Amino acid sequence: RILLKPNMTLAGLQGPPADPEVAARATLDTLRDTVPPSVQGIVFLSGGQTEAEATQHLDLLNKLNQADPRPASWALSFSYGRALQASAIKTWAGKDENVKAAQEVYFKRAQLNSAAALGVYSPSME
Repeated sequence: RILLKPNMTLAGLQGPPADPEVAARATLDTLRDTVPPSVQGIVFLSGGQTEAEATQHLDLLNKLNQADPRPASWALSFSYGRALQASAIKTWAGKDENVKAAQEVYFKRAQLNSAAALGVYSPSME
């Protein structure tokens, strides 16, 4: 079994940001053109995106794939570092008294990304 761990297809740092749906479509098209169906899943890196951007892009990828008459066979999920942990680390700030609050923030972000992996995320869930 194989899992692929790529970045999403996004605009470069020097250019203007791409519309999220355009970026999701470009990512999905690239994967469909290059990834064989024998791959079990694709777990994306956040690649410098903010937490909300990474979650939104993952959700759009899943929604586009699910809406396709012939959806790709592989699962589209996440393997985020910074886009999963940044707010929790900021909340924790290295202080013991902040551990519980940081855990709650981390759990919330994990729930949001799990929803995005199913294509059921909404910004109103933030």
